[in-house]
Amino acid sequence: MKRILLSLFIALPLTAMEMTIPSSFISNPARLGEISVVRDDAGFSVLHNNERRSVKRHDVDPVLKSLGMKQLALALKTNRIQVKQLSNEDYTLALQGGLKGGGPGGAGIGVWIGKGVVHIIGHGAIAIAAAAAGTVGGPVAAASTGMFLEANCAAAIEAASMAGAVAGGLIGAVITGPA
Repeated sequence: MKRILLSLFIALPLTAMEMTIPSSFISNPARLGEISVVRDDAGFSVLHNNERRSVKRHDVDPVLKSLGMKQLALALKTNRIQVKQLSNEDYTLALQGGLKGGGPGGAGIGVWIGKGVVHIIGHGAIAIAAAAAGTVGGPVAAASTGMFLEANCAAAIEAASMAGAVAGGLIGAVITGPA
């Protein structure tokens, strides 16, 4: 029975699946006007001015090329397809990232975490160096080493903490923002 079903399945032609991606999911230069992208079993095509042109396999972003129909549909929930026309009238396709951050609470928390981590690392390194000096020269050496390092490194630590704050804020906004 299994052999009969298998032979029937192989003998029957498979219907080609085709997915038309509307212009609302496409990012393209204004000069191209209204276009659509079609994904089928053969690959990608661009519909422009009632003309369908196949996109060469090497002109498709490797990530986009690797997506199946269902994966592409899922990817388009947060991404767009970027279409560019080359001088020889060929098209290129790329998956354009769609991280839509904007979580203000997450951004604020990320700022304080990023800034705090840099301060802890910077001032912790000073405390470790001062403690190491204390074992050699006693508490006076530790205190003077700590004050010397704080006086000379505080500005650099603060500048680095601002960069940490910006990075933490961006990460926090992206993680908590609508995706």
